[in-house]
Amino acid sequence: MQIGAPHLKQLATSVQPKGLAEFEREVRARIPERHLLDILKRTAGPGDH
Repeated sequence: MQIGAPHLKQLATSVQPKGLAEFEREVRARIPERHLLDILKRTAGPGDH
């Protein structure tokens, strides 16, 4: 592993919380998908440095 390289491990879960699938569907329905470059393009305008 390189020095300074992030190393995150996903923790294993034994049981998903009740209602998780419904919650995820609701969140995805309410929040539009956005790409990082589109967000940066809107926030970093002229003179924003």
